[in-house]
Amino acid sequence: MTLNTYKFVFSVQISHSYFYNNEAIPVQFIPNKITQNIFIKFGFVIQKTPTGFNLYSNTTETLEALLTYIATTTEVKSFEFNLTTSDSFFPTYTADFPIENIGMLTYTTSANNNALQARHIAQSDFNNFGELTIHFKDFLKYFEDNSPVNYKISLEARLIQWQYYLISEQTLDLSEIYIKTNSNIQFHKTERRILNNKSAIVFSSNTLIPLRNFNEHKFDLYINEKKIIDGLPIPNANKVDVVLNNGEKTIISEMYLYL
Repeated sequence: MTLNTYKFVFSVQISHSYFYNNEAIPVQFIPNKITQNIFIKFGFVIQKTPTGFNLYSNTTETLEALLTYIATTTEVKSFEFNLTTSDSFFPTYTADFPIENIGMLTYTTSANNNALQARHIAQSDFNNFGELTIHFKDFLKYFEDNSPVNYKISLEARLIQWQYYLISEQTLDLSEIYIKTNSNIQFHKTERRILNNKSAIVFSSNTLIPLRNFNEHKFDLYINEKKIIDGLPIPNANKVDVVLNNGEKTIISEMYLYL
């Protein structure tokens, strides 16, 4: 279907710092039942994009006249969308959710800001992680000077503590082992007993680090100035735990390496 004869209404774009260059963000915008019925009845079309969607109308009238007619005859004064994801770990790596991953994120347009701010509510929906409401009155004002209406949703990667458990299965002397970084992130070293009474050297980050699906920093492992691992692994969102640290909940990732 060509959109040459359609009028652009607005766009919604989503970004997430967990993903490299916002590639393949697993979020879909689904019109709720009332909005979907309005789209069908009055000739609106959604064009999906890699980071959201564009909305078009096939009206031969002005968009102002069409939306005014819709509001008058149906009492519908906004478009509403459910936000869904195919990734069950989406709340885990998204800092906009509380650590307990409970509740939903709601977004509502305002007259003065196209960058939509999340509001967390305790209500949960098994099928959706969020809701988006776009009021007619908020984007109609842009039509006066023919400005494109582009709404943006920005999500942030969750901050977690990285922990590397180093276990020697040989006769390596780990007394002079350390992590070298290409950033100002440092790791402090301790020794702990783990399963089967084995001893492990544990390196814990001295600050919380964003959980991402790509290597933002490079951490190398050395023994006595000799590099033994070029680029330590990064955490996986499906292998993190919540712990209490000084009475506050923190998410940690324990990564085990056998030397």
